[in-house]
Amino acid sequence: MPALHRREVSAQTYAYLLNIPSFFIVAFMIVYPILFMLYVSLHRWTLLPPKSEFAGLANYVEVLRGIDFWNSFLRTLFFTVASVAVTVVGGLAMALVLNEAFKGRSVLRALVLVPWAIPPIANTLMWKWVLHPQAFGALNWLFMDILHLVDKPVAWVTEYAMLSVVYVNAYREMPFCVIVLLAAISTVPLEHYDAAKVDGAGVWGRFRHVTLPLIRIPLWIAVLFQTVWAIRVFDTVYGLTHGGPGDATKVLSWLFYVTAWGGYDFGHGSVITIFLGLICVVIAYVYFRVFFKEVFGKR
Repeated sequence: MPALHRREVSAQTYAYLLNIPSFFIVAFMIVYPILFMLYVSLHRWTLLPPKSEFAGLANYVEVLRGIDFWNSFLRTLFFTVASVAVTVVGGLAMALVLNEAFKGRSVLRALVLVPWAIPPIANTLMWKWVLHPQAFGALNWLFMDILHLVDKPVAWVTEYAMLSVVYVNAYREMPFCVIVLLAAISTVPLEHYDAAKVDGAGVWGRFRHVTLPLIRIPLWIAVLFQTVWAIRVFDTVYGLTHGGPGDATKVLSWLFYVTAWGGYDFGHGSVITIFLGLICVVIAYVYFRVFFKEVFGKR
């Protein structure tokens, strides 16, 4: 029988063929929703009453002219800065502690992962009970009956709404920073610390001149992820405050929710989502420009 002839393909072509399934998955799961959202943003797309008519850039103009969008943007900016600062600084402090040798360290390392293992909405509902404004709220009970620091219950979620959302979100996200930064700190050679001690560096000096420079890459990664996650926060606001009291915690993600699913106005809602995505893209671009310039000396 004649020998079968096989057509040889180049390595590059073979690589493209292997990636065809992934291409279709990405196109269906990412590209198509984005294109459809862009299409909806150019239309008066409402459900009450049902309507879909071409509007051009009118939706964009109306959203940008609305004071509600800019107020929500400023709240999102404040929340992002505060949440990232608390999460990263707190995660770094915990990672430094967990890197030291002490009895029960393994148990404590395992317990750190518990907040991250709890589903986000369950975590939020738990803290809603802890911060309950009545005396049976766990935090009020602690401050009133145990520590005797206050005389009457404090309405934490009402009086300190944004700070409460920041703390609850940081509690949920901090284990990620702890894991990333602890892994980085544990790889720092001990010889560097010994050399710093010989040079007379104290605890702060060793942290500033040894630890911090050697973990800057994982630190950049942690900051980037926390920034993007904080910008698009929704579940914490949904479970804890519903954007209130008033508009105190009405961030961009919640503005999209009440516009699209509360008012059934998907045209304006899509515009808000597009701006939210653009903010994340711009921040990621700036981070990577600074990151590569800092680490590799490249633009």
